[in-house]
Amino acid sequence: YRKPGTSFLYSRRSLCASADIRFPCNALGADPRLVDKPQTSLDQFGHPLPPNICGTDVNLRRFQQTRSLDARQSDWHSTFMPDLYAYTDGACSGNPGPGGWGALLRAMDGDTVVKERELSGGQANTTNNQMELMAAISALERLSRPSRITVVTDSQYVKNGVTGWIFGWKKNGWKTSAKKPVKNAELWQRLDAAQARHEVTWEWVKGHAGHPENERADALARAGMAPFKSK
Repeated sequence: YRKPGTSFLYSRRSLCASADIRFPCNALGADPRLVDKPQTSLDQFGHPLPPNICGTDVNLRRFQQTRSLDARQSDWHSTFMPDLYAYTDGACSGNPGPGGWGALLRAMDGDTVVKERELSGGQANTTNNQMELMAAISALERLSRPSRITVVTDSQYVKNGVTGWIFGWKKNGWKTSAKKPVKNAELWQRLDAAQARHEVTWEWVKGHAGHPENERADALARAGMAPFKSK
């Protein structure tokens, strides 16, 4: 083929690939430079469709209608992300002395409690600050996968430490501005590692002020302390 106005000869295949002339793909066989890659069809839930129903509206509707209600509910639950909260508290008798910690974990959909879990524990000889830290640590470590969570504590020590002081301590090699070792450094390091996996918002509430979830966390902390207090 001689292109008009030129003295060059072109084959049909070279012209098919040129910007000037394009033959239908079935003219000389499919040219990979000219054929779009096949796109995978998806159903309304974003799942790939089997090859035998792709590109057919009738079969697509049939496929979607045959999905069971359980499967559709499963799809909804897989994308539903409840709001997570952890209400934590610590208690100690003697300070130092026997102590306990408690945490109430909740998954919320608006004002509706979707799921909750109670955690508690204690030690024979500890301090109130250590139990406050253990409550927050235990709540975060219980989460099985990275999550967005709000931790509510009545401890200014925990709230101020994890949102402010800890950055200076880490920068100074876990020493205070006075170059003294940070108290409870092992627990602070454990808390720092526990929250690193998650997106955590820290909130403070006044203790023993009628906050329902804080009162429950306090009861859990006292229950965790009870076995050690009697010894």
